[in-house]
Amino acid sequence: MILTGKIPVALLLLLITVSSYTQHFDRAAEELFKIRNSYSNSGYNSFTIQYQYAMEAAPKKILDTLTAYIKIKGSNYYCKMDKMEFIQNDSVNAAVYHPEKMIVLTNPATSIEKGRLVIDNWDSSFIAANIDSVIRTNDKTLRTLHFYFTPESYYSSCVVAYNIKDYRLRKISYIQRATQNYATGKNKPNGIIITVLFLAYSKTAFKDTIFNCSRFVKKQNNKWTTVATYNSYSVVNKVYVE
Repeated sequence: MILTGKIPVALLLLLITVSSYTQHFDRAAEELFKIRNSYSNSGYNSFTIQYQYAMEAAPKKILDTLTAYIKIKGSNYYCKMDKMEFIQNDSVNAAVYHPEKMIVLTNPATSIEKGRLVIDNWDSSFIAANIDSVIRTNDKTLRTLHFYFTPESYYSSCVVAYNIKDYRLRKISYIQRATQNYATGKNKPNGIIITVLFLAYSKTAFKDTIFNCSRFVKKQNNKWTTVATYNSYSVVNKVYVE
């Protein structure tokens, strides 16, 4: 996924759910909990996410960008990114890939995973094994959490910056260790920095129909099929029914 412009939103948003495994664990965990709730408990939320990609050796030189448009209300979620759309409601989770003419359906996240700001596989055991330390800094209205990972972790570093008053995210920046390559004769790796900027926040009400998958699919006789407009699309049904 390096520089392809198709980093899943959920993967990036999961970073804000990390709790710190240091003497500051409780305070950092409390801050991250408030960040999550600033989206899940405050009615209508619209914002833009801009992904920026740069090399670790030249962080200010942006090599590629990607923009996603997000709408959240409670556990309902909508994202439009490039030529893809992602929808989650109480009934189903739908990923619509327009270039491939494919719609993938899965079960929605549980009720505690409001706004897709919680990823349950980042549990306490993962945190204990991966997080080495965290430092919190303040700059007027902005607060930043600097996470440092163990050498065995998938991630090399992560920075989460957010507004002190409303706990709205401003930036997530991280490096995946898999992208770091050591140049011949040099000790310092040169990886890819993925920076996520959160822009254009709005709490203005919008039509809840944005969370309705009926634009794309319908369910008949316990079978999901496309509506007429998308009859050329294939449906991959991964919805698990107990």
